[in-house]
Amino acid sequence: MLHAFVRGLSAAAVAALLTSPAVPATGPARAASPPAPASPVTVAGGPAQATPVLLITGERLLVGPGPQHLTAVQRPGGALFTYSRSQAPSQTLKIPVMALPYLGRGLDPGLFRLGALQRAERGGRLPVRLSHHGALPAVPGVTITRSGRGVADGYLTAASARIFGAALRRQFAADHARGSYGSGGLFAGGLSIALAGAAAPRRARANFPMVTLTVTGSDLAGRPDTGDLVLVFNLDNPTKLDPVSSVNYFYRGAAKFSVPAGHYWATALFLIRGGRAARLVVLPQFTVGQSTTVHARERAATNQITITTPRPARPLVGFFNLLRSNHGFTEATSWAFNNGNLRVSPVRHPPALGTLHAYTQAQLVSPPGPGTRYTYVLDFPAPPGIIPALHYTARRNGLATVHERYYQDVTPHHIIYPPDIGFWFTLGGTPAEIAAGLSAGVVVGQHNPGRLIQYVSAGPSVIWRSFDYPVVPVFIFGVGQAGAFRRYPGGGQVTENWNRYPLHPTPSASLPGAGVIPTLPSASRAGNTLTLDLTPFGDNQRATIGSGYSSCIPRLCRGRYALYQNGMKILSGDAGKAAVWPPGDLFLRAPLSPRPSLIKFVLTASRAGRNFLLSAASTDVWTWRSRPQPTATVPPPWYCSVTVSQGQPVYHRHCAVQAMMMLRYHVAGLSPHGTTRPGRQQVAVTAGHLQLAPASPVTHASLQVSFDNGKTWHAARVTKISAGHFRAVFHGPPGAMVTLRTHATGAAGASVTETILDAYRVSAAAGG
Repeated sequence: MLHAFVRGLSAAAVAALLTSPAVPATGPARAASPPAPASPVTVAGGPAQATPVLLITGERLLVGPGPQHLTAVQRPGGALFTYSRSQAPSQTLKIPVMALPYLGRGLDPGLFRLGALQRAERGGRLPVRLSHHGALPAVPGVTITRSGRGVADGYLTAASARIFGAALRRQFAADHARGSYGSGGLFAGGLSIALAGAAAPRRARANFPMVTLTVTGSDLAGRPDTGDLVLVFNLDNPTKLDPVSSVNYFYRGAAKFSVPAGHYWATALFLIRGGRAARLVVLPQFTVGQSTTVHARERAATNQITITTPRPARPLVGFFNLLRSNHGFTEATSWAFNNGNLRVSPVRHPPALGTLHAYTQAQLVSPPGPGTRYTYVLDFPAPPGIIPALHYTARRNGLATVHERYYQDVTPHHIIYPPDIGFWFTLGGTPAEIAAGLSAGVVVGQHNPGRLIQYVSAGPSVIWRSFDYPVVPVFIFGVGQAGAFRRYPGGGQVTENWNRYPLHPTPSASLPGAGVIPTLPSASRAGNTLTLDLTPFGDNQRATIGSGYSSCIPRLCRGRYALYQNGMKILSGDAGKAAVWPPGDLFLRAPLSPRPSLIKFVLTASRAGRNFLLSAASTDVWTWRSRPQPTATVPPPWYCSVTVSQGQPVYHRHCAVQAMMMLRYHVAGLSPHGTTRPGRQQVAVTAGHLQLAPASPVTHASLQVSFDNGKTWHAARVTKISAGHFRAVFHGPPGAMVTLRTHATGAAGASVTETILDAYRVSAAAGG
């Protein structure tokens, strides 16, 4: 859980993931600042996955816009401690351990508050304001843009934030040894750093008497501890303590807090071997009256986390997660560990107040050597109320085997990584961990095209979501596919084909048994308002979403849309400008006539550049019949719109899913590079309506092919295999680029015509 844990990662394991689900929202396609939670209001912005955020210590994050943030550490600089409250998810903090003791002692908590960072940062720059006494000090990594009496504005970039982070690590090492933080060195002269433009920090003001809580601490030798960290949390109402009031450190064996009387829990973090390992002592519950003292003994942290797997594997990273709930409040904390460097004190009896849940997550990879690489992605919930012995064995009958196949047509162009390395990650856990933002994983390098085996914790209590990114630019995850959350059967075998061609627009989906993540239908009608949400460049796995219009820089990603009602155009425009970025899904809302009508929607998408050869452009034309359905609703986890009231999302489910038709393909004999052998070509086509749409048979399907970019077309022989499933057969000449145009109609009057330019290619020789 220390800053040094990243040293144990291979070059392929470039980052740790701390996540929670992104929450799509209503409103115009462009995201806006979150509204004040005083009254129910509509959240602006369509469904998006993440926006880039830079921490002052050098970590680069991708943060989702919803009430629970999806957060990926793209560039690690130090291990993050995570803290969130169910009543204020937008106030979630991601704090490097080395920054914890400086909260309120030189570093403002807003520098680590995800919602504030999303609003403040632009173009990869972190704007900061420096307050100081006397002459303006030179702060490592900070570029000053304006200075005045005691105040200066400046910024950090991704590179300069790493410089500041290195300086802070050196300062932390010195301060930890002497047991005094923020009083000199980097923070000499009263230096204090906050987000530029942020409101002055407001400390919790008590409308109740404050008392002194003393937490005493002893080290492994039983001597009074100096320099290690203590975090205290109020069980009755977490809002009574702000982040600054919650953190302190031992000096000569004691850390003092000024708190209201009540019930509390706490953790003490003892750092050893220069921060390369740690012991975490959990005090699950105690009562604070007048001048209360509680004790944390480093010796109590006897539980070393160990994980045994059926096949040899080396650990990458893990997370020890705690959820503590009482009176409707839930506080969540997470501490990282690596290769057995974290020991935790046991809790043998459930606390008298509220609930306590502990979880251990870990990811391990196969040792270097020949053969298909494999990884373990594991989650171990502890029995409710206790922290037991943390020795875990991953047994075969409790794991699912997922055979991952990664398709890629050309060698991607990378800016900072080797040219044949893509990236994937899997995240998840129990629904409680995901809702609390405590899901964890590791981004791992993967040769594309290639194969990988994942062994994941299986069963009804855990769900997982995987992502594949063939290309990783400097600051965002761009090209790739994002899967839906799903459950895996214990002992089961599953095959997943990532980025398998042809790529085309894909709809939202929710898989059975994993319906805990709010999901917006791709086409729905609430009253006389139509909502559309579609993502180009998806593959052909069910519930996989592509990278859309954010898969390359805007001038290389283009598209148009047009919406018609009974033949009259009612909406049109630039799809790139109407897309939510990232992940680049088109999000539109349009008023409709109250009369029953025929809807037609046209969408184009194209992307240029050296990373894109196959399936780089598509045109779709959808038609369906629509009418108001005042009583229609969708079941959870589906929703039609979301508002925020008192800081909490409120999901509205009064709408009707539209009878829009979608297609999926399976090209027989397709190689990982997206090619087939010359001669007989066989393409399986699946046509169907959106999930939750009224059931209606698919009555007809046809497929045409072109080998000259659509100048001339040839009809394929199409055979119906079963309801909604068809097989198209045609001849593919050597070296041809195959463009597909597919048309399908349904009995209820819906249709889709989809054209995919250079969907895949035929090799020049029979050997492929």
